[in-house]
Amino acid sequence: MEFVRIVPASQFSGTPAPWHRPYAFYADGFSLHGRTVADCYRLVKGLTLPPTAGYYQKECRTPFAWDFLSGRDPDAPLAKIKPNERGGVSYSEYPLDSLERTAFLVLGVTLSDAEEALDPFPATWRALSYIVSDPERMGFRGLDWNMPPAQFASARIHALFSEMHARSGRGLLASRTSKEELGLCNWDQLPTVEEEREYYNYLSANSAFTDEIIELFGISYRCWHGCGYLGWPGFPVCRFFLLRNLLPSKVRVLALRGHERFLFNPKDD
Repeated sequence: MEFVRIVPASQFSGTPAPWHRPYAFYADGFSLHGRTVADCYRLVKGLTLPPTAGYYQKECRTPFAWDFLSGRDPDAPLAKIKPNERGGVSYSEYPLDSLERTAFLVLGVTLSDAEEALDPFPATWRALSYIVSDPERMGFRGLDWNMPPAQFASARIHALFSEMHARSGRGLLASRTSKEELGLCNWDQLPTVEEEREYYNYLSANSAFTDEIIELFGISYRCWHGCGYLGWPGFPVCRFFLLRNLLPSKVRVLALRGHERFLFNPKDD
């Protein structure tokens, strides 16, 4: 396996991410090797990062969405922050012993199989900008009553995004350049925050609409630097990728308990 996604079995609905999302986040299997599945899950949710300076003293750098209403989003089952009795903010880590008893599904796919069936991207602002601006990848065929519900959310976002950028006269990013030209097929290089800022600004022409884009993809943009990894600039802990939110036969599915260990083997069939 090279790309790995871990889903609590009780929350699995037949697709890697909630059904309305066009793409799902996957982690780098090598970064998770040898850890228990519970520990892998805590890592990708940002719960094992050390405290940092700033407004949130345990700032998270995971792409997975989180907020005060963790039950609102099936991709964010952990309530990472909650008000304390004095009205401040305190952190709540999901008990490790409970996660170790939890049943998980571990989805894994090799790079070659992902390229064939799942259109992989590094999880960056650049990739998100490209995907949102591409009518094919967002399933846009014109909005109508016959459109499948799973397709409507992304098609609507693309239609609104296109309307917002029509006045610029530059055209949408996907119409001006290719995935290869943007460096989105380079799996070895991590971009800098400065390199990605241009694409964050491209997506952020309207802040309220930006919230809709990141919800569609399951991102917490207030704690995601958009450079394709968990951690801090210069100190990556685990890389992340965006793959089509599909479950073809190319994806291997393992049923594991939280106390079992994940063993990385990219040659798995």
